[in-house]
Amino acid sequence: MKLIEFRQEFYNRLQAIYPKTEIAGMYGILLEDCMGISRVEAALRAHEIIPDSELDQLHRVLDRLSKQEPIQYILGKTSFYGLSLNVSPATLIPRPETEELVSWILSDLDAKTTKVKGVDIGTGSGCIALALKNNLANAEITAVDVSKEALEVVRQNVKELGLPMEVLQLDILKNSLPKEGLDFIVSNPPYVCETEKSEMRANVLDYEPDLALFVEDSNPLIFYDRILDVAKESVKEEGSVYFEINERFAEDIIKLAKEKGWKNNQVKKDIFGRDRMMRCRR
Repeated sequence: MKLIEFRQEFYNRLQAIYPKTEIAGMYGILLEDCMGISRVEAALRAHEIIPDSELDQLHRVLDRLSKQEPIQYILGKTSFYGLSLNVSPATLIPRPETEELVSWILSDLDAKTTKVKGVDIGTGSGCIALALKNNLANAEITAVDVSKEALEVVRQNVKELGLPMEVLQLDILKNSLPKEGLDFIVSNPPYVCETEKSEMRANVLDYEPDLALFVEDSNPLIFYDRILDVAKESVKEEGSVYFEINERFAEDIIKLAKEKGWKNNQVKKDIFGRDRMMRCRR
């Protein structure tokens, strides 16, 4: 089969499931991973015959994509803030909006010494913690998660990227942080309500971990409530707490933070114009 023929098959099989731009993105990722070529190179080599071994691999991936399995889980890799990270079904797939949260933290720390101490609660793949460590070489970063399986992925990423940090298994709803004098805490906690499941696509709902996604409708702010309490014990007076948030609850989280003594609270919109990030200061 020629490369141009596989491209047509790829688009034809996925066009009823995904937008064209998303198909193009997945096609580019697949070419890079399986054949080591870019889409530009593929266009120049459109009429070349694909070797059978590579074609079999491409078709195996396409079969799984047609069942709406995320390409990041199929390949076991994703890109985040310039890093290549391992991911698994035990970890969320990092989103572009979360890169914006990392940028906000880094911009706040620009004027400071890089000798900062921070904790990423609910670290998942370790994407936030690792991106921060990669840009703040002297920072002391701790990655925390309740999931043993997720932390195995984090440790693999730490080792492969050569970005040393403490990795800690801890249920933040039941335990305090064994840390004091922190410059910041950051968390992208579960914040999707159970009733929002009907609005979600199958590639998220069927494959990404419920543990990292969902909260009960009766207590949607459970993690924000707890982390703001923990932060009062662990973060310096002049320190900050950063959250990724559900846009539906931006005002509720601000109110909660004020009630707990966090007076300087700011919500930021993401690239899609949604209230997605929040910073709390005393």
